Amino acid sequence: MPRPRKPANPFRYFNSSPEVIRLVVMMYVRFPLSLRNVEDLLFERGVDICHETVRFGWNRFGPLFASENASAILLESGNAVLKPERATTWSTTLAVHPQAITGLRAELTYFSVRYRDRIAEPITFETTALADDILEDVITLAPSEAAALSSAASVNNLLDGPYDPAEVVAIIDNRNHTVARQRVSGIDLFVDYLVEMAGSGRLNLTANAAYLRSRHQINAQQPVVTLAGAIFNPPHLRASGGATWSDGPLNLSTFANYTGKARR
Repeated sequence: MPRPRKPANPFRYFNSSPEVIRLVVMMYVRFPLSLRNVEDLLFERGVDICHETVRFGWNRFGPLFASENASAILLESGNAVLKPERATTWSTTLAVHPQAITGLRAELTYFSVRYRDRIAEPITFETTALADDILEDVITLAPSEAAALSSAASVNNLLDGPYDPAEVVAIIDNRNHTVARQRVSGIDLFVDYLVEMAGSGRLNLTANAAYLRSRHQINAQQPVVTLAGAIFNPPHLRASGGATWSDGPLNLSTFANYTGKARR
């Protein structure tokens, strides 16, 4: 009869001891400290550990060390103090209709839109919010019972048991904020060429291409994120072209489209 396998040690492959890992995770969870704060405090106590190790320790062992009844409050939806969004928009177009080439016209347009105080949720991925030190302004770690009670005045309890404010380890404020900045700019090129073919009808050639840049920043603490070309956002480049031949009642057309790749 085969011998039962022992459960794998979750701390294998780590240079730090389980006691240090537990201390790192619980310091970050139970006190309002950033990742670098934990690194500095431990260094003063003779433990040399990187803040990225603190982040990895929380992601890997946070659920393992947390209390079975530990919970977090997630604030969502509207916000009574929202300000109106503002934007500055401008564009310019160059149109070319050369007399030397009959039937040719081309237009080149540049546009720019700058949004300020854009309404957005500050947290992109809620599942990793507690491990992200740039979200300190919207996360309260180890809140008091009074804060937990006031935040949960109207709450949907998704726990298996009754709600206990003493077991709340974090309040995550992911309500809409007017803090985001976004800039969208790009160029659009359109070319149309109509050729009269003596005795053989006419040929109309068209081409259109657009290049887009889009950057977004939730707040000053978070990095600038490029949206264009990312999944669920418009691509950087789009292009299309076509040709139509007509002669009396007869028409023949062909078109092609290109859409740039999306990164994940």
